[in-house]
Amino acid sequence: MNTTGMTPSQTGVMHADEAEEIALWLIKVREKRNAFIPGDLLGEPAWDILLALYLFHRQGRKIWSHAVIESANASWGTGLRTLARLEREGFVLRYTDEHNKRRKLVELTDEGMTFMQQTLLNMAQALSIKVRASHVRPANLPRRTGERADT
Repeated sequence: MNTTGMTPSQTGVMHADEAEEIALWLIKVREKRNAFIPGDLLGEPAWDILLALYLFHRQGRKIWSHAVIESANASWGTGLRTLARLEREGFVLRYTDEHNKRRKLVELTDEGMTFMQQTLLNMAQALSIKVRASHVRPANLPRRTGERADT
């Protein structure tokens, strides 16, 4: 909710904090759904990766390729193919970690950030939702760079 007391769908304006809350809410909904329906049956690794990268960007944090693939509940092969496609499309950038040359860091490009913010705004408007999820932490999102998603 913004300072006017209206939801983004009412004002047509969404702040970055509201987009972050919507992203957290979407991940939490996915976790709840996966409790009833196997995640691999309805998996969307590209979307899950983009959501995780969006949240990490908003929090000013870096994430390794392996950790973002785990957070998307994707297999290693599917995750790497998905990251490669997202990179070709200009949504993500992968680069070598300067502290550990064996690891690749991944982050959203400016185009990827713009895409995610616009997509989240459009989803909020289409659903006419009001989200207060800043205290919600999706279970499969790692806390720090390289941290396993299930820790």
